[in-house]
Amino acid sequence: MSGLKKMNKSIPFDVNETHCPVCGSCQIKHFSNAKHKEVKLSYDICKNCGIIFMNPHPTEEWYDIFYKQYYRSFYSDPISPTPDEKVKQRKRARTLLQFLKKDIYGERYHLDIGCSTGEFSQALKSEYPISRSVGVEPDQTYRQSAESLGIKCYDNLSSVSNDKQSFTLISMNHVLEHILKPSQFLSNLKKDLLERGGLVYIEVPNYAGLFGSFEIAHPIVFTEESLENTLKLAGFKIIECKSHGNPKSNNNNSKYYTSVLITPQKNKLQVMTPRYVTRIWAFKLASWKNSTLENNLVFLLKFPIRLLRHFGFPKHTIG
Repeated sequence: MSGLKKMNKSIPFDVNETHCPVCGSCQIKHFSNAKHKEVKLSYDICKNCGIIFMNPHPTEEWYDIFYKQYYRSFYSDPISPTPDEKVKQRKRARTLLQFLKKDIYGERYHLDIGCSTGEFSQALKSEYPISRSVGVEPDQTYRQSAESLGIKCYDNLSSVSNDKQSFTLISMNHVLEHILKPSQFLSNLKKDLLERGGLVYIEVPNYAGLFGSFEIAHPIVFTEESLENTLKLAGFKIIECKSHGNPKSNNNNSKYYTSVLITPQKNKLQVMTPRYVTRIWAFKLASWKNSTLENNLVFLLKFPIRLLRHFGFPKHTIG
């Protein structure tokens, strides 16, 4: 049996959380069951801040080994970056630059957490006066690809902190949903690595788009509202927020992803409880109606099965 299969067969799960990993509230209830790559998952929702989170989740030690050794093969990504993979990342980098275009100005020290092959950092350097570019990437082969572009790379964030570096721009593209306690993580990031008045760019999968939310690597599932609450609790305010489908879809109704640009706020802002937490069934149903024609057809064909699953059968099964 391969190392990856052994990992899947014996995933150590922590004990069930009794409090929300974002706001600390004990007002949590079961939200959905899921299956990803034959691994059964369970998600709860916080009735205070609206965050959806895996409960129980794999241990931090398991995640650490998973990201360093098995993440790429688990998701069927190339073990080493291929030319096609780099082209795909350049395409995504262009969509990110469009979002940031009017807000990035002046000389910047840039940190890209989860930098992969370094294509986004490279694209950013070609457009803006980035005088220092640093990346964090746990996978060795992808980290080496980024280093070949002249980007100084670390295998973990602690090493960046230990070097006493600070940055005026930090980016995290599809990273925050992998963090067990995202609000605490962002608060530490602001304190340890972000210069005063600096900017942080974040993109996460959006539950409203029903794409890539319930996965073994995603202990946290965001909506626009719960992402905003997470940022507030970490001491940030939003400069710009947009839900979109790029680069997966150009359909204006697609909400596969949510992108935000944020900056530190002196005082923590008040959490606003999302309306959907009082009518979860309606929230789930509404989330199916706003994507592409293809997704709407799938919704109609599978609606009877989803209706049955709502009354106790496993929901949101993902291959």
